[in-house]
Amino acid sequence: MFQMESLEVFEDLCSDELFQECPVILLLNNREAFEQKVKRKHIRDCGFLDFEGKEWDGEEGLRYFTDKFTSKNAFHGASSRKVYSHVTGPADQHITKALYNICKEVVLRQDIQHRSLSLD
Repeated sequence: MFQMESLEVFEDLCSDELFQECPVILLLNNREAFEQKVKRKHIRDCGFLDFEGKEWDGEEGLRYFTDKFTSKNAFHGASSRKVYSHVTGPADQHITKALYNICKEVVLRQDIQHRSLSLD
């Protein structure tokens, strides 16, 4: 199950001045394990008292945590920074291609931005 420490580390990353202009890739891995754990223990019982979803619904839980992480980005005034989020699982064969495409897009956007700034 998710831990508060993960949110704190992500929040630290989002608030660090060095990363203010950097896009972020958020990978929530092991969908299957998460969905199994949610069936055994409710998210609210793990300290996330603001979770209002159905007790045993893994999809609602994943949306909740994705929103919880991405809100840390907006909270620190970096709402223009893009956060790419994906939930992965060991059986996801297409995820490698999706992650490659995201990384390629991030690098290309940064390169284009850098080049356009150096032309001024």
